[in-house]
Amino acid sequence: MESFDGMVRTVIDLLMGSGIVGMLLFYRLKQRRESAATLTAEAKAAEAELDVNKAQIEHLSRQLIDSLADNAKVQDIVSKQRDRIVQLMRQLGELELKLMEEERCRKQAERRVCFADNCAERVAEAL
Repeated sequence: MESFDGMVRTVIDLLMGSGIVGMLLFYRLKQRRESAATLTAEAKAAEAELDVNKAQIEHLSRQLIDSLADNAKVQDIVSKQRDRIVQLMRQLGELELKLMEEERCRKQAERRVCFADNCAERVAEAL
């Protein structure tokens, strides 16, 4: 057993003495640092991308709010014009009714006209 322990110690002494373990530990540490630096850089890039997206969303939100306000103004104008059109259509209907009534009265008057030269009604209407 002593020979086995001696061999293990000899191998450990060789490894430690030659610096292989030190090199392995150094490269493992270097690999961890590089991995951490890569993760940090990726996190910063992702954060920058999120900031850009957030700014774009805020800009688009402001544009949407402005567009909705403009749309509301246009809807008010359209509503007022629609009300005006309805009002004009009512007036047109009233004028058409008046025209029809006056046309009816004119036709009645034409039927009542006396065509005789010495008609009393004709003389009275002429005055």
